Amino acid sequence: MKKRLLAAVIAAAASPAVAAVDAAQQPAQQAQLHVQREPFNAQVAIAQKKVTQFCVTDDLGYTPSPKDCVNAQQMLYVAKAKSSPNFKGFIHAGVVKVHVDATDVLWGQSRNIAYRSAIHEARVSLLSELDMNIRTRQEKRKIEDRDPQFSSEEKSVYRDKQASLKVATSVADAVIEGETGQAPDLKSVDLQPLEKSQFVGGEEFGTRTQINAAAEISGAYVVKTFEATSAQGETWVSAVIRGSVNSKRAVKAIYEGGAAYQAVPGKAARGIDIDEWFLQHYDTMFANIGTKLVWDKAGYPVLLSFGQAFNVKQPNSASYDRYESSIMPSLARNDALSHLSQIFNLQGSLDAESYVGQLSGKKLTITYDGKTETQIQEDVSETIATLDELSKMASSVVGISGLKEVGQFENIHPVTQKKIVGKVYAWSPKYAGDALAYTAEQAADTSRAMGGVNPVSTSNRMSGTNRSFVQSADLMDNSDF
Repeated sequence: MKKRLLAAVIAAAASPAVAAVDAAQQPAQQAQLHVQREPFNAQVAIAQKKVTQFCVTDDLGYTPSPKDCVNAQQMLYVAKAKSSPNFKGFIHAGVVKVHVDATDVLWGQSRNIAYRSAIHEARVSLLSELDMNIRTRQEKRKIEDRDPQFSSEEKSVYRDKQASLKVATSVADAVIEGETGQAPDLKSVDLQPLEKSQFVGGEEFGTRTQINAAAEISGAYVVKTFEATSAQGETWVSAVIRGSVNSKRAVKAIYEGGAAYQAVPGKAARGIDIDEWFLQHYDTMFANIGTKLVWDKAGYPVLLSFGQAFNVKQPNSASYDRYESSIMPSLARNDALSHLSQIFNLQGSLDAESYVGQLSGKKLTITYDGKTETQIQEDVSETIATLDELSKMASSVVGISGLKEVGQFENIHPVTQKKIVGKVYAWSPKYAGDALAYTAEQAADTSRAMGGVNPVSTSNRMSGTNRSFVQSADLMDNSDF
């Protein structure tokens, strides 16, 4: 009975009526499949798989594959951002290695440079998307037959060296035998033969590519950073930048509008009190790199810029404390302000030339041992790849008013236990209005505090002393781009 029922079901499935229904439903099913296979959704799945594979930690909390983990994390973040229906503009990332070991006294400074380099890489990628000139040409070069030869002078110098070596080894033999009673026979030591090689009867073919890009890329924010360290002390960092026509236009309007810039009531709902935010996130402030756009509770835009510095002096040395108290705060200040200037006005350029080719033919090698000259010929093929690349970023801001120091922080890095001294600065049209009013009024009130806040312990401290994977918080959303 079951067999007959199964046969009936199969026959019905194969009937023309059922086939017609299937054919009618096929376009709808294909459309549904098309929706399920959006490219960036696939990228999210691929990146998530990489994160699961590489962003694991050992018993001490270190990341065995920091490069792969950081790369996977930035891939996932970028893929998720692009898959959002509200995504606008451009998003790019850079991944860079910290070039000294985590135990090195210069690790902190190298980490800061690595983040700068990662941001630079991301900006170069943005430049390449915005405006690029590409020129390419192919080259083929014939190599004439030219046998290598030793000059009479080269042979004479070689024979003189042989004679000198013979005398020296004979003397050494006599001295060693006289001291030890043993004959070492150093006279058997010989010079390596002279050798010359030359391509003969070959050719080289390759492609030369030149790339030039230049653009004004203000309004591109560092929205996310990632960092991971292995138990062996290898650290990798990544920075993700994001910009759009709207963010570029907005930062220009904010800066040029100054005190005349009006609050945006719709942004007040996500507004924060800057001083309260600084206190709440004090212990993890080191994870923030670059400049972010946030909004205060009145709906005014605020540009928060973060800078940090590490001590490059040996601990317990005479200069260690002096460097920390007098040099590091100034370095952190300059670091923060440089990030701020790059948001307002940043000119970028890229000039790169690459050559990829192959050299093939015959290689003739001649040798000379002082008496006899010999030749060896062999078929060879070599791949040639060269790259010469120069990228530049330059910014300049003149006459900025209302810059406020939110505060100075001192964090301990959770992996290296090294102290980080940092500063956070804020600029807003509202602050600019206050500053202009102050300078315009001769009898201005000088009692109002414009400085930072006292650091306090908070509940937002990072847990553990070896938490090697670090990432910054998201302070911006799609509505800012």
